[in-house]
Amino acid sequence: MTCLDGSSVLHVATVVRGLHLLETCFTDLQQGVDHLTESRPTVVFADDNLKVTEVACALLNAAYEVVKVAADGEEAIRSILELAPDVAVLDISMPKMDGITVARQLQRVHSNTRVVFLTLINDDDYIQVAKSVGHGYVLKRRLSSDLLTALTSARDGSFFCSQ
Repeated sequence: MTCLDGSSVLHVATVVRGLHLLETCFTDLQQGVDHLTESRPTVVFADDNLKVTEVACALLNAAYEVVKVAADGEEAIRSILELAPDVAVLDISMPKMDGITVARQLQRVHSNTRVVFLTLINDDDYIQVAKSVGHGYVLKRRLSSDLLTALTSARDGSFFCSQ
């Protein structure tokens, strides 16, 4: 499969939101990509904002394999339970089920997936709840600078919080 610019596809992430279809193509920049792709940590990304999803997936694909993009909490929980990714990035405010509820359900079933929250909310009470059910708290305004750091911290077992 090839991208519109003729480059080969390394990864295609598809998001269906309403009637919008987003296909993001990533090119094969080095030999042995199949081997590298298999060893990259996996991520389920859940956010109902298409722009945030585009930016985040572009950042994530540098070091992670985005195995599913979800537009609501119910789709996120189904995908996480089915795919068992290393990390889930969850918007706190999503349709059908918020990110905190998703994380609590994952905790109840003893999921090994680490959770990093992505939010507009800069509030100490939310951060405390996030610490009890998750592994990171990234403010959307700090997405570009903090997301990858938060995922690395989560994978290492420490909690990262945007300042």
